Amino acid sequence: MTVVNFNNITGINSITAESNTLNFYEVGGSKLDINADLTGNVTGNVTGNLTGNVTGGITTSQITVGDSFIKSGAVGLGTTDTAGRNAGVGTAIGTLICNSTSNQVQAYGPQGWVNVKTLTAEGITATGGITNEYTDPGPGNIYRAHIFNTSGTFTITDLGTGDYGTSVEYLVVAGGGGGGCSSGGGGGAGGLRTNLSGHPLEAASFPVSTSPGTYTVTIGAGGRGSNPSDGGSRGGAGNDSSFGPITSSGGAGGGSRSPAGAYNASYTPGGTGGSGGGHGADIPSSTPGSAGNTPPTSPPQGQPGGAASPFNPTGGSGGGGASGAGGTKPANDTKADGGAGIQVAIAGPAPLTTGVGDQSPGPGQYQFFAGGGAGGAYPASPNGGTGGVGGGGPGGHVSVGTDGMSGTGGGGGGGSNVPHAGGSGGSGIVIVRYQIGSSQASGTAKATGGAISFADGRAFHVFNNSGSFNYTDSTPSTLDIVVVAGGGGGGATGGGNGAGGGAGSYITGSLPAGPGFSAPITIGAGGAGALTAPVIASNGSPTTAAFPGHPVIANGGGGADSGSDAGANGAAGGSGGGGGGNSPGTSGGTGQNPQPVPASFTYYGNPGGDGSSATDGSAGGGGAGAAGNPGSSVAPRGYGGVGRKETWMPTIFGDAGYFSGGGAGIPAASGYPAEPGGLGGGGDSRSPTNPGGSTDAQVNTGGGAGGGGSGTTKRTGGSGIVIISYPT
Repeated sequence: MTVVNFNNITGINSITAESNTLNFYEVGGSKLDINADLTGNVTGNVTGNLTGNVTGGITTSQITVGDSFIKSGAVGLGTTDTAGRNAGVGTAIGTLICNSTSNQVQAYGPQGWVNVKTLTAEGITATGGITNEYTDPGPGNIYRAHIFNTSGTFTITDLGTGDYGTSVEYLVVAGGGGGGCSSGGGGGAGGLRTNLSGHPLEAASFPVSTSPGTYTVTIGAGGRGSNPSDGGSRGGAGNDSSFGPITSSGGAGGGSRSPAGAYNASYTPGGTGGSGGGHGADIPSSTPGSAGNTPPTSPPQGQPGGAASPFNPTGGSGGGGASGAGGTKPANDTKADGGAGIQVAIAGPAPLTTGVGDQSPGPGQYQFFAGGGAGGAYPASPNGGTGGVGGGGPGGHVSVGTDGMSGTGGGGGGGSNVPHAGGSGGSGIVIVRYQIGSSQASGTAKATGGAISFADGRAFHVFNNSGSFNYTDSTPSTLDIVVVAGGGGGGATGGGNGAGGGAGSYITGSLPAGPGFSAPITIGAGGAGALTAPVIASNGSPTTAAFPGHPVIANGGGGADSGSDAGANGAAGGSGGGGGGNSPGTSGGTGQNPQPVPASFTYYGNPGGDGSSATDGSAGGGGAGAAGNPGSSVAPRGYGGVGRKETWMPTIFGDAGYFSGGGAGIPAASGYPAEPGGLGGGGDSRSPTNPGGSTDAQVNTGGGAGGGGSGTTKRTGGSGIVIISYPT
């Protein structure tokens, strides 16, 4: 052994030894550690700690730090859990970790931690609609559901890995039928088809693939309710809904009573469709219920309407539902209920937390769809019939029938004795779900209520139907909020040229929220259209959000003028309804929200356009972003006012992220094209060469309905919505 005694060494030019190892010892025999700067190349193995800065390249086969490493062709992140991750105060942007708590590779950015990739078996990855991830409380399986309240596309981007297969489960519900008038029958529910486990399966599976990977989703609108001015015609049929090749048929319209009211003198039976419509009064008592499940599917997509009874002259029968036939009027002073729908817990576990389906029956009874509309009652009856669970509208009692609930396919309720109109059917819905290995949401929800989606580092709670928002996280946050009311109905008549409906109020603002923050949410329905001049279409209904200390009430959109020589102006509302055409032209309604808006919120609404004189056409309804365009013989003519979009609102919601667009009014002169509704769900007007071409506003946008003319069905405003967002 070589021992070197020294007091100071200023430099070493070269030291060699046969063993390639050189040990330095103090005189006393203790091994000596040397701290020094090494300049130049160091070749060989370094065993122990290397402390300090290394300038220049390091060539080695692997660098290992704890369970993290760098080597040729691979980088190992190592693992930490959520608690360890959160302890990294001041984390640098761009940091990558492997989180063992969530089995996710995560990255740190300006918005905080976001998920990059799930490390467990994933299952399918897809886009489209409003997504909601949840855990089934029974077996504990994790699912992702895509909820479509408006038409769109379901796109497969990855078939995934693991044991979850490449098939999806679906619910397809068509639009419900409109109710009959004047002691009319209830509208039949939209057809309902599903392959969800636990239901009668129409197919063992619905396989999907990445080629083509895109499946078209169409949401059927509800049929219009019958109006006495229609001459006692049947309520309108609902429109079909579809998911790829799976199509559910629209619900049938309810029958109407003879305008003259004479027993057996004239009657209109309920129609056939996804579910059958109920018969109106004055139909012979031997008449069976109108058929559902038309065209036929197996298992049946719907049930028949109620049959006529000896007491039929005093009220209509109920429309059929997905699981039950419509009710038959059992006695002279009683009522006929709508047929029951069915519970399909595909969007989330019951009780419902995702904001879809009929919530009327009470706790534990959520997620029912396709309930039939109830029959209209004779005034001597104590009340109108009860709509079938699943969104069916109640029948009128000395009143009009109630609309079916949007997003359920519920049938409209029949109107009571002359001269009350039937309610319109509810729009349909499509929901697609599949099992995944673990949540792939790019954030963590801090609250419950509504359908919860994640995008751009934010959580979004979307309320398409009434519910409650409850903040549950221990850390306070700032909520960004949009509250939209129901849009106004469109006008339609013969020579008067109906105008477009005004959009529902658009109110936006911010509020602080902490533990215990809770707010009941009520979503307003769209207003019904009008067919008779100078009748004004109905205003939309208010949407309310009872935030603690800051209640928000959004005013429904103004109904449109149907146009008349006598003249009648568009109605005032959140945004005003358009004025009708013909001589003299009528004024558009003003945009207003009479309820005070909290200091941290702003209201947006605009007036409807003015109709022009002579035959120059009708005006568009106002939108949240602009007034409705006036009627004119010079293009552009009568288009709806544009809606509004917040900077934090993704385009996957609403109409490309916009809400509260005004409906378009129709041009009168031949050869003019139809005008478009305002971006934000506004309905289009009809073309002079296509009298039936006007459209309802999109549901859950607050858009105003499009205007129509001779032969046009009345058009309904879009239902409202509430969206609450915060950073994850």
